[in-house]
Amino acid sequence: MAIPARFAWAATVIDAAATDHILEIGCGAGLLVASLAEGLTTGIIVALDRSQPMITRAAKRNEEWITTKKVNLLAATLYDAPLPDKGFHKIVAFNVNYFWKTGSPELALVKKFLKPGGKLYVFHQAPATGDRKTVPAIKAALKADDWKVVDTQSKIFEPAPAYAVIAAR
Repeated sequence: MAIPARFAWAATVIDAAATDHILEIGCGAGLLVASLAEGLTTGIIVALDRSQPMITRAAKRNEEWITTKKVNLLAATLYDAPLPDKGFHKIVAFNVNYFWKTGSPELALVKKFLKPGGKLYVFHQAPATGDRKTVPAIKAALKADDWKVVDTQSKIFEPAPAYAVIAAR
């Protein structure tokens, strides 16, 4: 099955190194996982979703990468998942709303799992309206939690553009 263009674009923005340890929060059916895993050698992806049915779909889609131990899928929240402190070079989320809420405890928790020098990638694509209000909200939430926004990217897709806000500590 083909990967939707927005996830292929997100994978190019993330530009995973072969040795990166990546955490995806809210992986859904594992579409972005599939795009990122292919280039890994000694790197890994840990992908979380609180929905067991979504993890089941993601496991089916990414069976090859799970077998080769490049991917570990967990039906868990960010609070429940057994994640290593400072264990990830890159943390990624696509359309996960707690990243655009100022004072979000989840946003603060992400810091615990990011390696020094690592980056947080927050992607957003509104369903059809191309809501441009979300990007300023993401930036404001990140800045309020002492993140440094290092880049913002966008790409036009149908039915709406997609955005990436990249931040570091």
